[in-house]
Amino acid sequence: MKNFLDKHFATIVMMISGVIRGIAVGMFLVENPELFSGTLEDIFLNIFFMYMILVLVIYLHTILHEFGHMIFGLLTGYEFVSFRVGNLLLIKKDNKLQFKKYSLMGTGGQCL
Repeated sequence: MKNFLDKHFATIVMMISGVIRGIAVGMFLVENPELFSGTLEDIFLNIFFMYMILVLVIYLHTILHEFGHMIFGLLTGYEFVSFRVGNLLLIKKDNKLQFKKYSLMGTGGQCL
């Protein structure tokens, strides 16, 4: 059993998290039926706005997450090198901060 949990713990936690989030979204939609009433155009517009809010929240979450790495790295003696969210990079070069574009496949952000 320990071997199974060692291999699959993260997957199990993510599955449980997905179920909880799915139930929460379902309850929200049941309590707000007006989001899916009206014309087909209104329904698509509501879905579009919900999607855009989701994208914004994920982007803000990535910024806060990487900012946490930066704060606690600085508090524990590390030196700031770079901060990236998406493909926007803030890098320290020659003791000056510069903005650049840089993409690293498989990551949403990075703080070094």
